[in-house]
Amino acid sequence: MFRQYLNILEVSPDSGILEIKRAFRKKAKKFHPDLNKDSGAQEKFILVNEAYEFLMKHYNQPGFKSKKTTKERHRDWVENEKAKARKYAAHQAQKQFEKYKNSKLYKTANLLYSIYDYFALVIGLFIIFAAIFGLHLQKDFEEGYTLNSVIAGVSLIIIGGLFVYFSIMSIQSRKEEFKKRRKFYF
Repeated sequence: MFRQYLNILEVSPDSGILEIKRAFRKKAKKFHPDLNKDSGAQEKFILVNEAYEFLMKHYNQPGFKSKKTTKERHRDWVENEKAKARKYAAHQAQKQFEKYKNSKLYKTANLLYSIYDYFALVIGLFIIFAAIFGLHLQKDFEEGYTLNSVIAGVSLIIIGGLFVYFSIMSIQSRKEEFKKRRKFYF
């Protein structure tokens, strides 16, 4: 494409910006549809504009005047366009996520998750206290503590502890997120 655009404007790869502009003006006057009534003039005018836009856009980019082949130049251009598209897509995704975070649906879900976290915390504490209370009652029976009752009590205490631990971790992460958002808005 690069060579083709240079050929359309009839300039060399070493041409400067002024030479490219002069060549463009000359060709634009020659093929302008208002000045040239030839049937192919409009198509040539469009090509001249396309060549000029491409060359001016890419003139100051690194490697523009390098000895790269057209294929290499095209590959570099494609990679550059892919990177720009990825960056744009990431920006759009972030924008959509921010929009979602400000929606009623997100706020309602966050409230429900918070309720769930506190409910799980209460359940965990209840399991721990029930296990301890059960072990306390076990000693008053004539058999005293049995291996099965101790294993059951310790297992319930561990399960309750896990409920409490994960509930507290979730509650803390929600508080930190709330603090970040609050600092952002205030």
